[in-house]
Amino acid sequence: MSGWSGPGLAWLEAYGTGAVFLACLLESVLVPIPTPPFVMAAGAFLIPQALPWQQAFVPMLLRVAVPGAAGTALGALVIFWLCYWGGKKAIDRYGRYFGVNWKNVIKINARLEGQIEVAVLATRALPLFPISVVSAAAGIMRMGTTSFLVWSFCGAVLRYMMLGYLGWLSKGGYDQAPRHLAHWERWAAGAVVLTVLGVLAWWKRRKPA
Repeated sequence: MSGWSGPGLAWLEAYGTGAVFLACLLESVLVPIPTPPFVMAAGAFLIPQALPWQQAFVPMLLRVAVPGAAGTALGALVIFWLCYWGGKKAIDRYGRYFGVNWKNVIKINARLEGQIEVAVLATRALPLFPISVVSAAAGIMRMGTTSFLVWSFCGAVLRYMMLGYLGWLSKGGYDQAPRHLAHWERWAAGAVVLTVLGVLAWWKRRKPA
């Protein structure tokens, strides 16, 4: 398996959903783990490929998307809380470890004022902005912790469902799938963009005039 042979696949086969949770948690905190091919591998190897795609939906949700999204949301709390409680001093001191600086956070704050919930959802579902910068901005803007977790989780579920299905649909050709990940994600990204636009329209409509 390209990129995930040997220890990576053995880890997935041994720990299943726990491995998905931990990989996404570590990537969200600090460690540069390439989770897209890992989540694709989880979809390919944890979900029975004999199932019709409709019947694969619930196992994919419970065994791949939910544990991965939980790891991503919980891991993102590290930089969120760092900035929530520490502000500029914390970013100046520790931001380099997360790829964040105060100038970028201020710039993102100006763009996302009043739309931080949708931004958190979108950056979990799509790589539109650096996730760490938006997490830092959410902390600086003192977004509610529960709201941050919910929106992070929902966005990540969308992304990991798509990646899991991409791995599952590739079946025996999984070895070639990661090489075409960028092509696959362009199509998947279109679906997520439509979803995010729908959420944004709903959010604008529900806000008082």
